[in-house]
Amino acid sequence: MAKRWIYAWINQFLSLKIYDEIYEWKENRSDKYALLIKGARRVGKSTIAEEFAKKEFKSYILIDFAHTSKAIIDLLNCLIRMLVYL
Repeated sequence: MAKRWIYAWINQFLSLKIYDEIYEWKENRSDKYALLIKGARRVGKSTIAEEFAKKEFKSYILIDFAHTSKAIIDLLNCLIRMLVYL
């Protein structure tokens, strides 16, 4: 029982810390820089990003590359190639 409580507390603490870091990005750098969230698989990156977007923005666009069509991926690759030449 104690291990489960400690795990829940650590998870909550890390979620708040990550949320605070994303909020700091929004307030200080979001006008010039995109946000990249990196981490191991299945640790809650998408969940925290979507939770943040729902609370902090009027609207947002969610692109899940795990469930994106080949046409969208091809379009994004084309845009990336175009940016390289700018």
